[in-house]
Amino acid sequence: MRAFYLLTLSSLLAANVAMAVSRPVTDMSSSCFVPTSLPRAMSSLQRRRPYTPSPATSSRSSCCMRLNANQSPESPSLFERAFSATPYLLPVLDSINYSRFLAFYAPDLFNPIYAALDPLLAVYKASPFINLAIYLLIVWVGRQPALSRYVRFNFQQAIILDVALVIPSILTSILREQAAPVWVQEPVANTLFFILSASLAYVAVKLTLGQKPNEIPLISEAAEMTAGPF
Repeated sequence: MRAFYLLTLSSLLAANVAMAVSRPVTDMSSSCFVPTSLPRAMSSLQRRRPYTPSPATSSRSSCCMRLNANQSPESPSLFERAFSATPYLLPVLDSINYSRFLAFYAPDLFNPIYAALDPLLAVYKASPFINLAIYLLIVWVGRQPALSRYVRFNFQQAIILDVALVIPSILTSILREQAAPVWVQEPVANTLFFILSASLAYVAVKLTLGQKPNEIPLISEAAEMTAGPF
């Protein structure tokens, strides 16, 4: 009996081995569970991945930022530029007297300027009250909140330029009263005229370009403070 059992077991084992060898190999992936949401989850992770711009994109964006930073926040109109230039006539009328020594050396240059300013000087010097009225008018206009800050800044700067001439005018009047020699009066008057002419020329160029003339030392800083934040 034992020999019969051993023979039977060996025959069954051989039959199972033969069946296993003869069975075709199937794809294991068909019998495994693959979740259908895995590709979708991977795509959502890809969408959440932070975007890193390419060097060309970053350089292009930085260039645009520099261009926007260089652009002025406000572009004054032609009327605002012309209107902003009117108060600078006040320091021109108050400083033209300092050119008397230069006019002696270059009459052909200064005589047309004197001829153009003579009508205004006649009205301006007619009475001290006219000077005061013009001064107060410019101060009042320069504080109007309805005007742009560009206009108000130029009105205040023109007033401060004119006020800055008070001390030099007192000095030159003292020199004339004391009959100071010409070699003392001439350099003082010429220096004051050159400084004021350079400031007004700078203002004229900036107004023509539509830019704010805010680089006059001390004067522009005071004008920025008095123009008001409104």
